Amino acid sequence: MNNILLDTNILIYLLQGDKTVREMLEEKTWYISFVNEMELLMKPNVEALELKAIEALLKECIIIEMNSSVKKQAILNGRRFRMKLADSIVLAAAQINNIPLLTADAEFKKAALDNNDVLLYIP
Repeated sequence: MNNILLDTNILIYLLQGDKTVREMLEEKTWYISFVNEMELLMKPNVEALELKAIEALLKECIIIEMNSSVKKQAILNGRRFRMKLADSIVLAAAQINNIPLLTADAEFKKAALDNNDVLLYIP
């Protein structure tokens, strides 16, 4: 498993210097949804130095934009699992691209199609 989609909480752990997360992600290609990108960039009360760190981290990621396949899957996820819109889009981006989702949000586990779809990180 060389590709992995990172949820916003994992990106925040990386920004906070979580060594365990960093080690888990070594030699992997990092993907995020445009939703994760927006959530990070919209974080309130961000100082200029932290914004630079966020922008640098985002440059290490491949961003999956919205397309019709992601949109359709997100709608299915939202209806089937009663997920919030943002979460259903993030999960859909992972599913459509056949990339496991690494998250610290246990709500995603209910939507896992098999044990490898969603990887739960418990700090």
